[in-house]
Amino acid sequence: WLPFSKKQKQLIKKLKNVFDKFHDIIFGSNSIPLIETLSDGLICNQFCNNSNQKIFAIYNFTNKNIKGPIFALEPKVKMKLQQIFGIHTSLQIKKTKKSSAVFGTVCPDEVILILIKY
Repeated sequence: WLPFSKKQKQLIKKLKNVFDKFHDIIFGSNSIPLIETLSDGLICNQFCNNSNQKIFAIYNFTNKNIKGPIFALEPKVKMKLQQIFGIHTSLQIKKTKKSSAVFGTVCPDEVILILIKY
């Protein structure tokens, strides 16, 4: 076992801050592991409690950028997306009359956490 590098320590500190700030959502009783994704090469977990907020953890397990639809959302009138961890990218919610989905780019071997507020 080797000690963590400086970069790893910085990431652990950032992630710990996210866990502290969003503890109730991340450790909520209504979480769903491995929700369906809309692009190959991604896995996604949904964390939620009984509130109107959800956190999605997205991981790109490939060696290439994945660009396009990431996962579907319930079609609700008002939704707000905020990236709370990972390399910042231009993620956005795209809505149609019947559905909504998160679109964007996820870099190779990257974990991104996003908060959706309803």
